[in-house]
Amino acid sequence: MKKTPKLISYTMVDFPSETHMELATKFFEEKASEFFNKAEKMGLLRWRMNRVWNKLGGFTISQVYEYKDEKAFKNCQLFVDEFYDKYKKDFSLMNAKIVSSRAITILDYVSKNY
Repeated sequence: MKKTPKLISYTMVDFPSETHMELATKFFEEKASEFFNKAEKMGLLRWRMNRVWNKLGGFTISQVYEYKDEKAFKNCQLFVDEFYDKYKKDFSLMNAKIVSSRAITILDYVSKNY
């Protein structure tokens, strides 16, 4: 049975150039397994990284984190802080502006074709 996430974090990451965004994309492609495998053990159910395509002239990535519950969210936030600290030199080169929003799932309709 598929677990429905209770808490969601939605993060927008704006970059000053396509080069900076590509650097971030390459970084996450290389570190995604390390990041997700540890966070999954803490209750992260799903993590997606997306290129925002409707922002004319912008270079933006969105990240969606779906958590099992509040405990998972809190544990993962500690891990995310540690992860960013571990790779702070890499993140400083990306020169990104990061804005996060938090949400609680109210309705969740999924197509039977999904």
